[in-house]
Amino acid sequence: MHDRVLTAENMQKKNWDCDPNCQFCLVAPETIAHLLSKCNYTEAVWNEIAYYWDLPSYLELHDLQRPFDWMKQITEQGTKKEK
Repeated sequence: MHDRVLTAENMQKKNWDCDPNCQFCLVAPETIAHLLSKCNYTEAVWNEIAYYWDLPSYLELHDLQRPFDWMKQITEQGTKKEK
């Protein structure tokens, strides 16, 4: 992401005053890795998207690559509704 997403981690690198914790779950430092693969709140959002669009499950993937792998799988296979 090349530090372009304004996570708390990136704002602190720019010396901007901010709360270092994730504003969604308030449990861990807000980093891009946390937001994409470790935050319970954002994981729930991904799962709602998958359910709504009848897409392959997001929960099957377990690391930082999971959002990218998930999107690639969707692109290659299409949604269940398209089949």
